[in-house]
Amino acid sequence: MARFCLVGPCQSDGIDPAETLAQRVVRLRKGEPLYLLGDPVATLFAIRVGTVKTHVATEDGRTQVVGFHFPGEIVGLDSIGRHQYASYATALEDTKACMIPMDALRTLAASTPALASRVFLALDRQAQRTRALQTLLALMTAEERLVTFLLWISEGQSARGFSSSEFILRMSREEIGSYIGLTLETVSRQFSRLAEYGLIRVKHRSVALVDKAGLRAIAARPAISAVPSSTSSRRAGVPHAPAQGAIPLAPEQAWAARIPPQSAGGARHTDSGVKTNPFAWETGNGQQ
Repeated sequence: MARFCLVGPCQSDGIDPAETLAQRVVRLRKGEPLYLLGDPVATLFAIRVGTVKTHVATEDGRTQVVGFHFPGEIVGLDSIGRHQYASYATALEDTKACMIPMDALRTLAASTPALASRVFLALDRQAQRTRALQTLLALMTAEERLVTFLLWISEGQSARGFSSSEFILRMSREEIGSYIGLTLETVSRQFSRLAEYGLIRVKHRSVALVDKAGLRAIAARPAISAVPSSTSSRRAGVPHAPAQGAIPLAPEQAWAARIPPQSAGGARHTDSGVKTNPFAWETGNGQQ
């Protein structure tokens, strides 16, 4: 990111993409906009330092957070096929980002397969995050939503070489609630509840994950199964065998008994196959 703004080296006919793409670095103070909804789409932004939230406004004046973006990520991908940005982007702290002109990106990607692959990877991350958010909103209780969010932040910190156990949340409780579909009061209550049970420690925006195993057990309850369910075999009375190497569910059952789940509407996923955190970072490419 420091040299190329896009992860990894890309060379084409002796042209250095760092000089072709990273024509300018923009610096923002906390609260300053990176771009506004409706601005012409001429640039993508690769975050080098800081945190950015993307958000939209409803007709009645409410704000809905649709994404948080951290170092190593590209902002503006949700508008890559449009003439105008589809959201607002605002810095949550002092932020530095590379400006990637769309015209230069299209030209260079056409002649540089490695660069084109990075763009497709970034688009795939965006799609994976959207699907994970849909899962979170549709299947998870309030407790599971917050735990999954904290683990997502933790895994992202680890992928960037920082501590995965202690970190500072750059977003407010209200912004977290907007993103995961909870009220400010519910988010605060869930933070207190997790701290009460010794799973986390909280001091203002500083969070320490004390018991990751317990947190992962909570997040695993509604996680998407890696093995398709077999309805016919279940109806016939044949037990559904877990995939080879499946993680035992004993920790989950233990924590389910210790911390009774709270309902937040929506169906619960009860498949007994392998569970995966929909927000988990995949090793090697930082995909969520």
